[in-house]
Amino acid sequence: MKNTMAIDPGLQGTGYAIWVAGKRAKPIMPVDVGVLYGPRGEEWMPRADRIAVQISDLVQQYEVKRIICEEMESYNTAKSSMAWKGDLQRTVFLIGMIHGMTRLRVKRFILVPPREWKGQLPKSVTIHRVREALGARACIDLDIKTHAWDAVGIGLW
Repeated sequence: MKNTMAIDPGLQGTGYAIWVAGKRAKPIMPVDVGVLYGPRGEEWMPRADRIAVQISDLVQQYEVKRIICEEMESYNTAKSSMAWKGDLQRTVFLIGMIHGMTRLRVKRFILVPPREWKGQLPKSVTIHRVREALGARACIDLDIKTHAWDAVGIGLW
């Protein structure tokens, strides 16, 4: 297993989870989990830039060779069509920035749509599944919060 980072991208907070090769705990545990933020009160582009830089720093620190990142999906509804004109496009931009800043170190950058790793399940179900897979005590010790739950779920997928 290569050192792997799972990412739940978002401009309001990007969740990440990192697994290191050779760490053979049962169940396999991430070694670092967290949520990255851009500067509060800034427009979306400086936030995207700061988050991408932080991801790049973690990739270097943990010698990450594989990233599994949630890919944005748009559904054919009036609400999702409106979201595509703003939030989804900006998150796609963030994913592109992350890829661009990590591409020289990371051998594989894998995009996975939500329908593949979780379907249309709410976050509460993802949290329940992560707790079952890792154990409640491990989740407390890892201090998993907000967007990091999805990042751990993506990594366990």
